Amino acid sequence: MNGLAFEERPFTVEEAQSAREAFLTSATSFVKPVTRIDDRVIGNGRAGSFTLQLFDAYMDHARGVGT
Repeated sequence: MNGLAFEERPFTVEEAQSAREAFLTSATSFVKPVTRIDDRVIGNGRAGSFTLQLFDAYMDHARGVGT
């Protein structure tokens, strides 16, 4: 999708805590960065580049840009 490669699969809390970045997505919250899990900072504590690109792609789609 838009040149972004991703893999959807189960993961452990420990794996999520050691991730470079994490996000939640749904129809009502779009794409939200996860910056902390159980008081452990994820990545640099801010939205990562993949999360931001995914959010932009989602918003473009919602606005009908490029369709």
